[in-house]
Amino acid sequence: MRGPAQQSGGCDVSPRSRPRILVIDPDPTSAQQVAMTLDSASLEQEWCVLDGRSIAEKLKTFQPTLLWVRAELGSDGLGRVLATLERNVALSALPIVLLCSDIKDASYVRQLKTGVVELLQAPFSARLHLARLRLLPQELPERTGTLRGKGTGRDLTSLLEHLIRAHRTGSLIVNEGTSGEGRAFFVKGVLKSAWHGGQQGQSSLQSLSGLPQATWQFSEGADGAGGLIEWDANSGEDEPLNLAALDEPLAPAPSRAPPAIAPVAPQQLPAELDPAFASPPPRPQPAAAPTPVPAPAPVATAAVELAPQADQTSVLFVDDDPALTRLFSTYFSKRGYPVDTAADGVEAMQKLLKTRFEIVIADLNMPRLDGWGLLRLVRDDVRTQETPVALFSAQNDYRESLRAVNAGAQAYYSKSLRMNALELQVRELLEPRRRFLRLLDSGQSVSLNLSSLGPQWVLRSVGRARVTGQLDAFDLWVTWRLHFASGQLMHVTARAGPQAMTPEQALLAFLSSRGLEGSMSFGGSPVTSAFSGRSTDELLQWATTALNEQKKRVRDETQGHARQLDVDGDLYQLYAQVGSPQFRQIAQLLCEARLLPRDVMARLNVSAAEVAAVVNDLLLRGVVSFKP
Repeated sequence: MRGPAQQSGGCDVSPRSRPRILVIDPDPTSAQQVAMTLDSASLEQEWCVLDGRSIAEKLKTFQPTLLWVRAELGSDGLGRVLATLERNVALSALPIVLLCSDIKDASYVRQLKTGVVELLQAPFSARLHLARLRLLPQELPERTGTLRGKGTGRDLTSLLEHLIRAHRTGSLIVNEGTSGEGRAFFVKGVLKSAWHGGQQGQSSLQSLSGLPQATWQFSEGADGAGGLIEWDANSGEDEPLNLAALDEPLAPAPSRAPPAIAPVAPQQLPAELDPAFASPPPRPQPAAAPTPVPAPAPVATAAVELAPQADQTSVLFVDDDPALTRLFSTYFSKRGYPVDTAADGVEAMQKLLKTRFEIVIADLNMPRLDGWGLLRLVRDDVRTQETPVALFSAQNDYRESLRAVNAGAQAYYSKSLRMNALELQVRELLEPRRRFLRLLDSGQSVSLNLSSLGPQWVLRSVGRARVTGQLDAFDLWVTWRLHFASGQLMHVTARAGPQAMTPEQALLAFLSSRGLEGSMSFGGSPVTSAFSGRSTDELLQWATTALNEQKKRVRDETQGHARQLDVDGDLYQLYAQVGSPQFRQIAQLLCEARLLPRDVMARLNVSAAEVAAVVNDLLLRGVVSFKP
């Protein structure tokens, strides 16, 4: 039996792949704090303030392999760092990780190999950000250094803005192989040459911006400049491209919000919410009669219009009051929503296992199985666990709303809400998914919170959209890459420390991950199917069945035989550093003290279900296996 490796304060990273990190921060106190955290994780580090001379001295004496910079993309601070690097050709491609508040360009940087290669959301989080620093040295050699996408002229503008802000060097090809092909070449964020439709320079980009749809490919590096037209040096070619000087279609779009899926709405507070920081729900409107408002009133006019994308939002309404279910069904059906009803939690769960619903709205108090029981069943079954569930009650109880959210419900509504207000709440709750579908349809590369959307839901949505491209994802533990061809999942690769997963293992781990983030890009080279040609739906059916069977097997083992676990020491050491904090104490007793599951229950006074959840997590990640 292999035992856990001796704790060294950090994960087991080979010397060859361990980064030498230079922390650059305008605030020396902040820089020291980050450096101390890196040092405690056994990462080689030094720090300096955001000053050109200090940076140059550290680059010479420390010779880092990675820069950690607290600055915004396009800021003067990042400009000073890049200018310092650009004075030395050998350092100009040094990877840079930015800690910043604006990460809307994350989908761009995570496909490139040099310069700014990662955007991390400020403020600094040791638990989350250290994991990315450990994985980046292994991930960067596998990146293609090529950005591919499609969309409108405004989408192309977004890419141009990024190339300028990040001081990119490389070639851009638009609509390659067509009569409308255009090309441009950037050096350190400066447009050096470009042509399209008989025009050159900035006017050619202005022409490209007017295209209703375009495909593009940007390849970083000095190669690819051949064949481009370079205009007169007196034309100001060494000046950065002034996007604002071009016509309106190329100006930054008003909707240039981060392409990442928007933060979770107030009704979608995370399960670990601290009640001390929660805000009480808004005061409900007084109860109103369920009859429509007369036609002249604005609300009534809205009530008879079809809701946007209502036909994509199937709703299951669960209540033992026949009058209320009829009212709900009538109202939402008239608005275009496909609606089904159930009289209690038992009937609702039966329907959920047969049909996928976009949202479930369930009463708390019902016979046979109430709202709490239904929520537990939905979250416990892998097939239904991503389904948004909103609980509602006749009581407008703030404590109950917190309990619902902490139990895994996406929202808690009072029955005193008017029907039109309830519909608005439902639409707001599902807006992140709707936004992702719109971006998917436009072909726009996008960063996303996969755990919030649901990994299964994302894969099915990509399948329905028949997307060809790749999904790059990561959590505190693993980095994934999923390849699609016309919506079909072709291959999944995953990296977790020294562990290499098979495509099947990688898919199971992906669907089980928590805190999963990623980015979707389009196009790419064909990939041979690693799943014997099975469709995405077939793979998800196999995976959810396998995960449910594993959960049952783990519960049986922990409650029945309670066998000893065989521990992979290297992987456990990594798990101890980046694994889920709420699992850490149980995992420590199982993997270090070598207690049997029943002994852990007695020692910590925890339930068999809690221990089973930890064992299942360890099994999925390959940290442990049941000893024969």
